[in-house]
Amino acid sequence: MTDEHTETEHQRGAARGIAQGCLVFGATTFSLLWFAPDLFRFLIDTDYGWQLGMGRQILLGRFPGVDLLLFYGPLVGCASALALWLAGSLIGEVALCSLGYGTALFLMHRIARRWVSPIAGWIVPLAGLLLLARFYKWSYWLFPVAVLYSYHRYLDGGRERSRWLLIGGLIAGVGGLFRHDLGLVFAIFLPSLLVAESWHLKRWLVGRAPCFFGGLAAPLLIWLAVLAMAGGTGAVRDYFVATFASSTGYAENWALPVRFFDWTDPFSIRSVQSGLFVGQAMFFVTSVACTLIGGLGGFLRRSRGGEQLRLMAAVGVLAIGLSPQGFVRAAPCLPIHSCTTSRSGC
Repeated sequence: MTDEHTETEHQRGAARGIAQGCLVFGATTFSLLWFAPDLFRFLIDTDYGWQLGMGRQILLGRFPGVDLLLFYGPLVGCASALALWLAGSLIGEVALCSLGYGTALFLMHRIARRWVSPIAGWIVPLAGLLLLARFYKWSYWLFPVAVLYSYHRYLDGGRERSRWLLIGGLIAGVGGLFRHDLGLVFAIFLPSLLVAESWHLKRWLVGRAPCFFGGLAAPLLIWLAVLAMAGGTGAVRDYFVATFASSTGYAENWALPVRFFDWTDPFSIRSVQSGLFVGQAMFFVTSVACTLIGGLGGFLRRSRGGEQLRLMAAVGVLAIGLSPQGFVRAAPCLPIHSCTTSRSGC
C-alpha cells in the first residue's frame, strides 16, 4: 500500500512538472511574440538584416559556403530561410526567435525545478525573460541551455546516461553550425568536465568519449559532405579559411580593452566604466565560485552523490567558456548573454 501510494505521488508530481513546464513555455513564448520588435526593425538593423538577407538568398537558390560567404554558421541562414518560407513574411522570423527563446526558458525551468526547488523553477525563467539578449540571438541561449539540460539528464543516472551523452553531443554539433564559437566551447569544456567527474581517463576514453564526440562530429561531417557535393573540395577548404578569418576579424575589429574601475568618480550613475567593471567582476567571481565549489564538492562526494554540485560546476565552466562573446564586443549590453546562464546556476 505504501509503495502504491509513493508511486501515485511520484506520478502526480511528474504530471504537475509537465503541466508547469508547458505553462512556462506557453507564457514566455506568447510574451515574446507579443513584445517582439517591430517588423521594420528587422529591415533597418544590420545584424538582424544579415541573417535575413542570408535566408532570402538561400530561398533564391544560393548555397551557403559556395555562393555566400559565412560569418556565422551555415544553419543561421538556413533557419531564417525556413522561417521565411513557412510564413511567407517576416512573421516567420519573429516566431522562430520567440520559439527559440521560449524553449531555452522552458529548459531552464526544468533544470531549476529538478535541482533547486519548484519555486526556483518559476523564478529562473522569469529572470531569464527579463535579461534576454537581442531578439535574433536566440541560438546563443538555446544551445548552451540545451547542452546543460542534457548534462542534467546525464547526472540523473540510470541506463540512459550514454543516450544523453549522445544527445548532448548532437546538440553541441548543431549549435556549432549556428555559431562556431559555441561548437568550440562545447568541444573543449564539457569533455574536460566529464573527465574530471570520472577521474578515470581510460573509462572516459572507452565508455563516454565515443558517445559525446560521435554526436558532436555527426552534424559537422554531414555539413562538410553536403558542402563538398555542392562546391567541391575547394568549398570545404574555403569554409575553414572563411571561418578563421571572420572569427579573428571579429575579435580584432570589435574588441574593447578590459574595463577598469573609475576611482575619480566611482559612485556616479554616469560612470559607465565603473558599472561595466563591477558587472564583469561579479560575473567572473560568480562563475569561478560555481566552478570551484561545485567541482571540488562534486569530486569529494563522487561516491555518494554530489550531482547537484557537479551541475553547479558545469554552469560555471560553461559560463566562463561563453564569456568572450559577452565581453569582447564593443557594446555594454552584451555580457547578458553569458551572465544569465551563470546566475541561473547560482
